[in-house]
Amino acid sequence: MKKKFNFIQRSFYLISLMIVAIISLNNILMAQATGEVVNLGLYGGAAVDLTYCNTNLRLFGAVNTPASLFYTDDDGANWTQPFPLDSLDYENAQRGWGGGGIKIFTNSKGWVALRTAQQGGTLSSSVISFTEGDSGSFHTAIDKYMLHQINPAYNPQSVTGMGLSDHYQYTGLEQYLVRINDTSTYGNHNVVTRTDTITGIGVNYRILDIAVANHETGYPVYLITGTSGNDGGTIYRFDGTSFVQLTVAGFPNRVERIFTHPSQITGDTLIASIKNTTTNLRFVYLTVDGGITWNDITPAYGTNWPLHSADYSASWVGSMPLSNGLRLSFPGGGVSDDLGATWTAHVLPDNAMASFPTDPTKVFGAYGLGVAMSITGPEGSFGLTDNVGMAAVSITKIAQSKGIYYVSTNAGLGYTNAYFDETVTGIDRWKAPYGAFPIAGVGDDAGVSSVAVSPTDSLHVVAGHTNGFSVSSTGPVGFSNVTPTGWNTSTNYDSRVNAIRFVSDEIVVAVTGSGSNVLQFPSSPYGNIWRSSDGGLSWSLVTPAGFLQGNAVEVGTANGDTVLYAGTGYYDQSYPKVDGALWRSDDLGLSWSFVNNGPTGLMSGTINMPVYDIDVNPRGNDTIYLASGENLDYALVSSVDGGANYSYTAVVPHGAFSSVLVNSRNPDVISAGARRNVFRLNTITGIIDTTFFGLPGEFVPDLENGSTLLGTTTGFFRITENYGADTTRWNGTGNWSEAARWSNGLPEYLKNIVIESGASQIDNGFEVNELIVNPLCDLTLLTSGELSMNSTLTLKSNATGTASFINQKPGTASYNATVENYLTDGRWHYVSPLVEAATAASYYFAGGSQTWLKEYDEITNTWIYITDETQALETGKGYALWLNTVRANETAIYTGTLNKGDQLMNLSYSGADHGWNMIGNPFPSALNWDLGSWNPQNTTGIAYIWNNGNYLTRNQIGQGTLTDGIIPAGQAFFVQATNAVASVTLPEDACTHNHQQFYKENQSAYVDVLDITVSGSDKTDKTWISFHENGTEGMDIGIDALRLNGTDDMPQLFTKYVDTKLSINVLTTLTTTREIPLYFVAAESGEYEISFDYVESFENDTVILVDMLTGAEVDLKINSTYSFSADPTDSEYRFKLVFNPGAVSIKESPSRDENRPVVSSVHEKIIIDWNTENDIHATVQILDLSGRMLGEYSTNETSTFSIAAGAWSQHIVLIQIMNNDGVYNYKLFIQ
Repeated sequence: MKKKFNFIQRSFYLISLMIVAIISLNNILMAQATGEVVNLGLYGGAAVDLTYCNTNLRLFGAVNTPASLFYTDDDGANWTQPFPLDSLDYENAQRGWGGGGIKIFTNSKGWVALRTAQQGGTLSSSVISFTEGDSGSFHTAIDKYMLHQINPAYNPQSVTGMGLSDHYQYTGLEQYLVRINDTSTYGNHNVVTRTDTITGIGVNYRILDIAVANHETGYPVYLITGTSGNDGGTIYRFDGTSFVQLTVAGFPNRVERIFTHPSQITGDTLIASIKNTTTNLRFVYLTVDGGITWNDITPAYGTNWPLHSADYSASWVGSMPLSNGLRLSFPGGGVSDDLGATWTAHVLPDNAMASFPTDPTKVFGAYGLGVAMSITGPEGSFGLTDNVGMAAVSITKIAQSKGIYYVSTNAGLGYTNAYFDETVTGIDRWKAPYGAFPIAGVGDDAGVSSVAVSPTDSLHVVAGHTNGFSVSSTGPVGFSNVTPTGWNTSTNYDSRVNAIRFVSDEIVVAVTGSGSNVLQFPSSPYGNIWRSSDGGLSWSLVTPAGFLQGNAVEVGTANGDTVLYAGTGYYDQSYPKVDGALWRSDDLGLSWSFVNNGPTGLMSGTINMPVYDIDVNPRGNDTIYLASGENLDYALVSSVDGGANYSYTAVVPHGAFSSVLVNSRNPDVISAGARRNVFRLNTITGIIDTTFFGLPGEFVPDLENGSTLLGTTTGFFRITENYGADTTRWNGTGNWSEAARWSNGLPEYLKNIVIESGASQIDNGFEVNELIVNPLCDLTLLTSGELSMNSTLTLKSNATGTASFINQKPGTASYNATVENYLTDGRWHYVSPLVEAATAASYYFAGGSQTWLKEYDEITNTWIYITDETQALETGKGYALWLNTVRANETAIYTGTLNKGDQLMNLSYSGADHGWNMIGNPFPSALNWDLGSWNPQNTTGIAYIWNNGNYLTRNQIGQGTLTDGIIPAGQAFFVQATNAVASVTLPEDACTHNHQQFYKENQSAYVDVLDITVSGSDKTDKTWISFHENGTEGMDIGIDALRLNGTDDMPQLFTKYVDTKLSINVLTTLTTTREIPLYFVAAESGEYEISFDYVESFENDTVILVDMLTGAEVDLKINSTYSFSADPTDSEYRFKLVFNPGAVSIKESPSRDENRPVVSSVHEKIIIDWNTENDIHATVQILDLSGRMLGEYSTNETSTFSIAAGAWSQHIVLIQIMNNDGVYNYKLFIQ
């Protein structure tokens, strides 16, 4: 019977390990701590050796996975890993061991020793505890590093053998024989001999196995020496002085293992396990006279494996008199209690055996899936123990669909439906009624190598192994095995299935390869692509020419397309390398094309490294990530063109990358397994975290979503990331990197972020969970910053105001967000959606206020109501919304991707008196009509914004009743097309948080402007009159604005051009006395007030309001408000405004006082004369008529100061002079 432990491979087979060099991480941005790593209860696995410590009745199990050693004090129900630092690496100045246990030794004093070796690697050690194997009591007995420290001339490469008596532990390090005990100090005296100096023993021979007599001197000791651990060697007896060869059987028989009777001080009873190197048959021989004569005690049924154990207990002597308490055993074979005179049948589990020290009928054995126990002797019935804590199950793949999880392991296929059920924990997840492990009938002696679940049907499962496939359409029951025609008989061998992916419920694609450090046929090609079109029931080969050693296959389904990728390559020091490659299919796996060679290593520049894993970004099928490497060399690469070109990430591991995963919660984030670690990389911020620190020698061959799940060579783990468990809050103004502004430290990816007050700027790379921006708070993503979110951005809104967000990074993707828009009841609101793919449902409030939503039709100049809540709303288009007064105010909520980038709005035009298009601000911040690249084409250039019954307006020269040209987020407004080919751009560069102030509150930025407001009965209207160099007495496109009628119950205030009502009237520069009619229509009889803003802009002029009905005159420089009574029947020509400019020329401002400077313009220069001989220090600001800064200057120490003004020739500018005496304002024509 095959002994399974010889065929148990590492989950990640393709890399041979070497001593890990210390690699600098100084250039990596390492960030915050991560969540807890939780073993998900998939315990068990094959123990390669089981041994009791007789002094405390503790059962030890050695596993060849990196945990190395476990012990149980409760008959296998629970296991403890006793090594405090299970390591063969030299980390943090601590020495350790591990990588995989080989053989356990115990003695009557309670010493517990373990020989370890890294599977597939070169690191090995001899480890010992002198206190019954308690946790924390183990230390390195000897390894090559320590031996070299004893004597630098000693340079062995590995531990090759071990033996133990009650007095000494012996270790063979190739040709060196070293011994220690519990009182030893380290030095040359520990090296008791070197076999390469002994006549008759070859200089290239090494010590393969050791057996020790139980004499206090530590002698005699028996050594097997040979050139190969696989073929055995020759026995030598060493008495501390000389060597004697013992002949068991002549060539071609070679001794593989040697045992002494632990109770004998003479060591005369020896058992030797022998292999015939010609026939590969194995035998067992016994001598009781120190090797003079030997007897063949091989079981009659033969054996395929060496003798595994010779266990002794003084308590067994009475029941085993012939052997004096010694039990011989072949796991997977039989047992002898009489020194081989008789043997039981093939009764034991596959891998190891141990018997209870006081009761030999209580027997433990090791199956591939865990330790089992019989209480009726070695021939009894063995039942698996719970094996909780024995982390020796090697995971190869994880698959999930609709909350159902499957894992392929070296012990079989596991299944659970309770992953998300927090009431089910540990191993219960994998037991009925929640799960099963292993699922009966699936896999073979090597377990299950891969698994996939249909994304649309969680009952449809395909598993892969060395014999092909196992398929079920009924979940964990009902699997049938399918070995495809051509399996292992085509041009390329298959060996095993390394990866499977569902393309649809019917189409399944798999790749095969050797997946092992052992090639059955080293010179033969391995690896195929298999395709099934019936859900896995039958398969056909679709392997393209040149395809070898398939490792990975992945499917991308972004944007409705389907693309498949496959990764290949093989590396092992003992066999020829197969270059890595990337392949692609665009026809659902029917045909494949070569894309690129494997990446080049970043450590050593190794070319064409194997590709071990692939993942596709769900945002686009051409954005992929590859895990690659070759021994210590590594590359984690991305590609945005389907693999044609690679970009290398900054993650620096300790060896090859074996797995990669795009985070389903946040595709900006990828996780990657490399040897013992899992790294988390945010591709936007560049932040790198190490989220899993495995045992040295451990591999992470697969990653999956569901938190982050990882299958390793020691089990199935979840990285518990408690998103939102912590919150940090911002208050104040500044950059996010300013730690003092945060209540709970800088933002981190597990933290929720709340912007409570102020204005903050994202100046560096940050990843956060949820981001909430409170009303009246501003958030800016600077070009130097990066923002990545695992949850959503929420922009809050209430009666006080709305949050504002500006993304200044050009060309970047936008963000998923929830955007609120507070709406007051009892009025119309002009609204525009703030996210992509918004629907009318955003404006319907279940159980809340009744609403009406309509859109404006330019052709008919009418409104059309929207009654379908599912109707899509166009980005950049405006809509009118009425909120009923029966209930309360409401908050519209937009959920989706924030609008990003300029929005070109093509405008409709159907003729004169038409062309009215309702568009809207689609950004989560205000727009400034005066700034940015609006680029209006064939429009009047006027924005009309609804304001509670009437319209505010803004023209193209920064004037109008719309204050500062600000269009709030989500605000719709009208523009008018004047031609059939008309458009306007809603530009990102016009986004503003609305904090700009050209002047302080009492210093107007305007010249010769009146902003006029009439109010009564809580209803208002506004109009605008100004004198400007760009104005004329006619109708100026882009400057003068038509008045749009509001609701019938609103007052009306306007001027006219001929018979056209205007809301903005810009006239030519004021140089003579002007009288301007001002029209008013009352909506109802009552008292009204008219007020005038910016009267101070007429600095040297008088402005008089004349009431044409009463004859009253008001000097607006003295009183800027006027109250009056009005009736709807009154004449609309209610007022006129009389403007009387001062007598001084515009070229020279008059002196207000003796300290006031004189300002003039000569030969394109501005001349400032202080009329004093004293030195003058002042600041001079030059502005255009909109208040924009053109230049700022400091005067020198002379009384006359000149400024070159050629850039403003033939234009009027504003001049503001500030010194200790005051502030002086001028307007000046540059000539």
